[in-house]
Amino acid sequence: MNDRLQQYISRIESSHNLPILPHILVKLIFACQDENGNTRELARIIQSDASMAAKILKLANSSYFRSTGKIVQIDQALIRLGRNAVKNLAISSAVHQVFNKSDAVSNGFDLKRFWRHSLTSAALAKMIAEKAAYNLPEQAFLAGMIHDIGRLLLATKFPDEYKAVLDGAEKSGETLLEKETRTGFPHTEIGAWLLNRWNFDSMTVDAVRYHHEPAARIKESFPLVRIVYAANDLSRTTGSSDEAFCVLKGLFPCTFPDTVEMMLQAEQEVQELASFLGLSIGEKENPSSEGERIDIQTPELVNEVRNFSLMAGVLQNLVACPDENAILKTIQEGLAVLFDMRKVIFFLFDPEDGLLKARVVTDQGRVEFPPGLVISKYNKDSLINRSIQEGHPLSSLTGGESEKPAILDEQIRHLLDCEGIFSLPLVRLGEKIGALVAGVDRPEEKALMREEKLLNLLVCQASIALYARWNA
Repeated sequence: MNDRLQQYISRIESSHNLPILPHILVKLIFACQDENGNTRELARIIQSDASMAAKILKLANSSYFRSTGKIVQIDQALIRLGRNAVKNLAISSAVHQVFNKSDAVSNGFDLKRFWRHSLTSAALAKMIAEKAAYNLPEQAFLAGMIHDIGRLLLATKFPDEYKAVLDGAEKSGETLLEKETRTGFPHTEIGAWLLNRWNFDSMTVDAVRYHHEPAARIKESFPLVRIVYAANDLSRTTGSSDEAFCVLKGLFPCTFPDTVEMMLQAEQEVQELASFLGLSIGEKENPSSEGERIDIQTPELVNEVRNFSLMAGVLQNLVACPDENAILKTIQEGLAVLFDMRKVIFFLFDPEDGLLKARVVTDQGRVEFPPGLVISKYNKDSLINRSIQEGHPLSSLTGGESEKPAILDEQIRHLLDCEGIFSLPLVRLGEKIGALVAGVDRPEEKALMREEKLLNLLVCQASIALYARWNA
């Protein structure tokens, strides 16, 4: 660290309002990181902060999670969102709270543009991480969110000096980082220093430190640095994205969708996150004719890209499941997030007696075995058995009026408190594993038919995971 940078850091350290993470959010972050911690403890911490509790519930009920049934309990919201998502949203909220208290911000520093860029980088970093099979996509999201935190610190702690840097860079044609470095406070180093003080892991600190290095140097770095570098590069794109896409492809060997799709999905997530954090991010900058084309295709394409992105996350979780119960919980979460299917019973064959035995996943995430819910494989009248034997989905709502359902199927419908049941067979390499039975009303059944391709993909992968566990 050079002398001039150290002088600026010393000035920050000696100030009376050194940025500090709020105590309640520090507790929440550590609780999320504790693998032995339980949902009840997390809920207790969140409920002690009314603002955070309201934000968590708002996000859990947002359109991004395709929710129709409203969640009113914090523990239910935690199950839907997951620990990592809650931790990263808590940190993002903390960063906003810390710097929102600052009275002075450099003239010329566009806060709306700053937050939009940060959120876009976060969304893109998570996408890139998932596509590149980086096993900590939530870490990538967080690093993308805070990669420019040094700029925010400089703009709030040295408003007059930073205004001179902003004005000077614009007039001289220098990049902002070049002008900052010549002045003595590159935002990359300032940001890395602050995250070190906040005890962030070294990989996240390095992602902040190196996000403006030459691409040739970045290519040989560990994945998180490359992910944040590419996300930052893509998020600054307002016109043609060919150059940024070439950088992305040069840093990762895997195949990516084109940047139009990636930016569409990122924009959807940015709006949700901005609403959650209470951030004003202004309008998206997109002056090109290409941007007009994006607006025309946004609704359908955003939904499709979002759904398959969410599906990728579910499939990744399935691969990591250690046992049958974890697989069932992951499938249930995937059904809830992707299709808003919450009334589900799994009927799996018992290899010892050949009976179909029920399992349900409770709201608390426990797998239970309801007593008496057993179906013989010789019961040919049951729609559930027929769907398994025929190898395709069957719905009790599509039969003729004269066709009476089996009493057993009617009882399951009553149990699930719905108009009908929808049975999806779980079969792998000719071996019958069981069926996933969902309670549906008529509008829900029509919606599922429209998502048939995505639903079949999830059921297929669920069958593969269960089959692999059975034959392990």
